[in-house]
Amino acid sequence: MRFDRIVPVLLMGCLLTLPGHSICSWLASAGAAEKNEPTTDVQVKVVRAGQAWFAAELHVTGYLVARAEAVVFPDRGYRVSEILATEGDRVNSGQLLARLAREGPAPPAGPPGPPAAAQGPPAPATKDLKAPAAGVIIRSTAAIGAVASSPGMPAEPMFRIAIDNEIELDAEVGGVHAPQLTVGQAARVEIQNSYSLSGKVRLIPAAVDPKYQVSYARLSLERDPRLRIGMFARATIEANRSRG
Repeated sequence: MRFDRIVPVLLMGCLLTLPGHSICSWLASAGAAEKNEPTTDVQVKVVRAGQAWFAAELHVTGYLVARAEAVVFPDRGYRVSEILATEGDRVNSGQLLARLAREGPAPPAGPPGPPAAAQGPPAPATKDLKAPAAGVIIRSTAAIGAVASSPGMPAEPMFRIAIDNEIELDAEVGGVHAPQLTVGQAARVEIQNSYSLSGKVRLIPAAVDPKYQVSYARLSLERDPRLRIGMFARATIEANRSRG
């Protein structure tokens, strides 16, 4: 005999053995419970579609550099006799940075040698090195007694000045992403994984290195006294900004 036929019969038998008022009470309570169950209303809200800005993010890294530099070269045949400014100093245009003294004794007057007119005016005993622009000295090789430059050696600047102390990010950009950059694009620049500043694309890559397929862009930064030349930074640029 199959169990699927026996079970309904047994269930019916059990119900018949119950008193009539018990069955009615059970049915009544079941109906009341069903009526008391809260109904959930579905609310529909209509929102008018609007336009929004979309932008593809371009991630780049690089190092902080001076936006523009002014350099000061010493004259050959002189030694440094006095240093009046050093790295980190803020200087004004025309400010005295160092004094140089002529190396060796002054040339003797009169013969032997060509006439004085052919030799030209004698070299001054001292020379002053002055800042050609206002800014912050970011590098100095000046040392008391050091020869300004040796004969036969390429001259090197004795002072490097970040003009107006403007610092920006020299960012490395993959060659495939270079066409996505345009001047004025907004960027968020994270300095040394420590704090972030706002910035903008100032210069876009003019060319892509054919060997390594990289290019370089310049991002201007908001001024901050914590910035230093050579710091590592990463930036997120809002490229291909569009509205849809």
